[in-house]
Amino acid sequence: RANDASSLTVMGKAVIDIIKDYLLSFGINNIDVYKKDEELPFFSGKEAVIAIENNLIASEDLNKMIAVHNESCADMTVLLRTVTDSEGNMRVNMNSSNIITGLSNSAYRSVNTEFEPEGIFIVNKSILALAAESGELNGISILKSALNLKKRIYGYVSRRTSNTIFSLNSYKKCHSEIMNNRLNFSLDGHMVKEGLWIEENVILESGVRIETPAYISQGCRIERGAKIGGETFLAENCTIKANADISHSIIGRNCTLSENAIISGAVLADNVNVGMN
Repeated sequence: RANDASSLTVMGKAVIDIIKDYLLSFGINNIDVYKKDEELPFFSGKEAVIAIENNLIASEDLNKMIAVHNESCADMTVLLRTVTDSEGNMRVNMNSSNIITGLSNSAYRSVNTEFEPEGIFIVNKSILALAAESGELNGISILKSALNLKKRIYGYVSRRTSNTIFSLNSYKKCHSEIMNNRLNFSLDGHMVKEGLWIEENVILESGVRIETPAYISQGCRIERGAKIGGETFLAENCTIKANADISHSIIGRNCTLSENAIISGAVLADNVNVGMN
């Protein structure tokens, strides 16, 4: 599914490309991107497909999930995560056999609603086609369609770290988890020491201080006396001028932080110029 979320970048890579690489790593090479109001690129039928939300950075073992789907004789298998915060809205009702029986709003949760959909579904094409007819194709519409059809839906509880990007905080958290090696993710830069990745053609002047974890992309220039604090990502061709101080931030391409500028806990888009002091 493609919309604005798929145009985001995480650690300098487009989210949609990260998802494609994730699927390819399991030998899944017949990949279609669904766009709103487009026809589904297949006919309805009993065959199952893997559907993944466009804002999910996942590390789940899909082979294990597929095996459980086949063993459970389910019409649909939903990847679930244990709820650890209050940001999400929808929870699933699930019986003792891990069969999903309904959905609950988080404000009215019951004993068995401590799980929520993670964003990966193994689903029969007929269910997916019905969900698409109802409007925007997303995880909740797929689940509701399967429930309306009284299909057998198995809840597969995830044991691996993943991150769904749906807010500024979750976007920052995703970068933090990658740089702290809590989320399985292939980084392009050379790790010059534990927790510090630097790409090609980076200039570091004298007196530069860099804390870890940090990632500095190609073409960046960090001038004398500047400080790069932990959990900071610099995209391509950024300039951090003398004595600037940056930490816990995600900086887009072609940005400039002028002399003595201080940035902390920020997300900057591409081509941003932060002035002196």
